[in-house]
Amino acid sequence: MELGGAVFSVAMTVECAMGPNGNDQVEFLWSANRGEPPRPLARIASGGELSRMMLAVKRVLTARDLVSLYVFDEVDTGLGGRTADTIGRKIQAVAAEHQAITITHLAPIAACASHHVTVRKEVHNGRTISTILVLEAEDRAEEIARMIDGANITNVTRRAAREMLQRSAVLGAGVKHLT
Repeated sequence: MELGGAVFSVAMTVECAMGPNGNDQVEFLWSANRGEPPRPLARIASGGELSRMMLAVKRVLTARDLVSLYVFDEVDTGLGGRTADTIGRKIQAVAAEHQAITITHLAPIAACASHHVTVRKEVHNGRTISTILVLEAEDRAEEIARMIDGANITNVTRRAAREMLQRSAVLGAGVKHLT
């Protein structure tokens, strides 16, 4: 998850009086940087760190979880490059046990999917219409290239997109995908 040196701990304190939520207080503590003491997660974790922690918890619970579908909505917040690739692999592993829908804006995460759709928005007669398109082979590579380079898609970008898809297919070959 590209969080080497990070520390996660749980602080529990028991209150004297029983309240509507029990008599204990639980606080998650977090330090993303080696040498820094853990502090309250709710106050210091970035969006990307929170996303990765949530995915890590889901990954650990996958074998015991009765949920059949996970929706990862923009778990790429605050991520880039190598970390996005790692997150894509983790989602691939979750998808080996459960169906997973991932909403992402990062090519390395999208490339790890066994199926790929894109949402297009167009204005017709003053109204915005959203369309979901299922992408196959070359259309998928073109969409990955667009995710890499925006509107400036070149042959180099297309080649990088195809390589990313091929690498993800090879690395995910041992992963059972649910359809």
